Amino acid sequence: MSSTSLVHEVRKIRELIIKLEGIISNFENYHRDNNYRFNVLLEESNSVLREAKTELSNSIESVERTGVDPIPDIGISDAKLKSAWIALFRHPAGITSEELSRELNRHRSTVSTYLNTLVLMELAEKERIGHEIYYKAILKKEGKEA
Repeated sequence: MSSTSLVHEVRKIRELIIKLEGIISNFENYHRDNNYRFNVLLEESNSVLREAKTELSNSIESVERTGVDPIPDIGISDAKLKSAWIALFRHPAGITSEELSRELNRHRSTVSTYLNTLVLMELAEKERIGHEIYYKAILKKEGKEA
């Protein structure tokens, strides 16, 4: 093979590498843009959800002051469990069992039992953040029974 054809092959390979680098760069930009859009939509959704939960919590407090059951259709018949769910719902960002036990003036193990029962009933969810477990009240999706 002549040196001219070898130089031509090297140039051709360099051109292919440059094209591939451009394609990879486009993929990376596309991926970054989509991740950014996804994160913006996720944060906006979480913000609206927090606002809605706060509004519901405020409404629950107002109704409680009238002596009427604020959420008759939640599907919790036990009064203490229901009050734990309502207290939990007041913390849309989540709360630990220890913090909630202080708020409810109940022993932490009792509140932990309430919270785990609510999780099993699919009326709460828990998430570990570092060494702490945070609980959040959730509303059941339609079609599910307690």
